[in-house]
Amino acid sequence: MNWFRILKFALSGEFWITDDYLLSADDFSDTNHEGHAMQTALSHFLDHFNIYEEFFDPSVIEEKASIEIIDNMSDQEIYTYLKEYGIDDKNIKKIIKNKNLVFDFVDHGDVLSNYLDDNTELQELYSIAMGRGDARLYGMKELGWKRLEGNNVETFHISRSDMDQIANGLHEAYGEESENSSFNIHVHSTKKYYTNIPYYVISSKNIGLLRNYMEKF
Repeated sequence: MNWFRILKFALSGEFWITDDYLLSADDFSDTNHEGHAMQTALSHFLDHFNIYEEFFDPSVIEEKASIEIIDNMSDQEIYTYLKEYGIDDKNIKKIIKNKNLVFDFVDHGDVLSNYLDDNTELQELYSIAMGRGDARLYGMKELGWKRLEGNNVETFHISRSDMDQIANGLHEAYGEESENSSFNIHVHSTKKYYTNIPYYVISSKNIGLLRNYMEKF
């Protein structure tokens, strides 16, 4: 079903509505919806490893993250870890004295992969950052962003604070024109669709009023 209705006052533009500001995501912007979410996921991933450079290719990310992982291991953890790779005690002792030697025996990608296997949240961040997940859903669910395309809004949850965030974003995106317009809202967590909602209803933050605009199946 195509729930996007043609509304009386059709607006144009694509944005992310965040807690604090709008992110432009249309064809005239440097980055689309997916790109903004991927960049944010990458930033959070790099923050975990105290890596502050802005842009990396995957091989460099693997290298820098794996070095950080090994640096934060205790001697006993390194010993146990390297034993799983069949490395003998003599070489393990050398590696413990100089941790960079570990990569003479173990691939950077393997170190990072094993680490992520034990950290599902970080693994999701990395997958999104590398374009292997649903970046738009991540933006809505994990970051609390609202996707705006014309008169159509997508959100993961809907609450008074979500309605307030949406109303503020609509006004920032479209100015006074938003006040004379109606909008559709898709709530992903409940799979509910609300159509032709006047701006004043959204800005009222009254959840109960949305029932009057729920799509009937």
